[in-house]
Amino acid sequence: MPTAHDHGNYCGSKIPRYQRAKEVLPESSDIIQLDHSYGNTGSLSLKSMSFHPDIEKLSKSINSQACCPESETLSDEEYNKMIGACKTKSVNNIATNFIKIETLKNAFMRMLMKNVDLSVRSMSNRKHLFVSKLMQKSTEDLKDSQWIEIVKEFQSKFPEIFSLIMSIMLRPEDLRCFTKLQSVIPRVAIVYGIMAQTRNVELSHVQRIMSLVLVDNICDQKV
Repeated sequence: MPTAHDHGNYCGSKIPRYQRAKEVLPESSDIIQLDHSYGNTGSLSLKSMSFHPDIEKLSKSINSQACCPESETLSDEEYNKMIGACKTKSVNNIATNFIKIETLKNAFMRMLMKNVDLSVRSMSNRKHLFVSKLMQKSTEDLKDSQWIEIVKEFQSKFPEIFSLIMSIMLRPEDLRCFTKLQSVIPRVAIVYGIMAQTRNVELSHVQRIMSLVLVDNICDQKV
């Protein structure tokens, strides 16, 4: 049975449905750098890597939302719809029409992605006098850590992303239930920690807590 250590075989050339990295990313360098959270920086040849064929489609889809030609404008029909909605002064009416227009929705996503990028960058910039709780690594910090404090930071730094994740985890009616909200707090904190640490390996507070929990559990089993 395959194990976690069989990843190299899983991505090997013997699996035909996976494409060679150079085929998927022909413009890339032959060597890429790999950063690991708890290991040394290394390099790996693209020739030895394989990617699922849908990775290329995924990349194109993400980048199409992130990039927009400056000349892009609304069609006359879209413009008239927005003008009509704005004349009503109804927030719900304006928002409903806004979300139906693909160009405006994509423009909003681009702005949101830029804002999120800036927020993530600021989390590791101590000159801004903000130190993320995910940067805390001392024994005392880990010992006194509280999920709710991590979630509060998540909501403060990324309010839109936080609301979207909460709406995925809970039904609209459950968002008003204190018991339901409290039950997902640890999971939300872990999701935030995983996303942030993927971008910046220094934001590893959650991963360190989980490591301590696993070590404690193993020790208890041995005793």
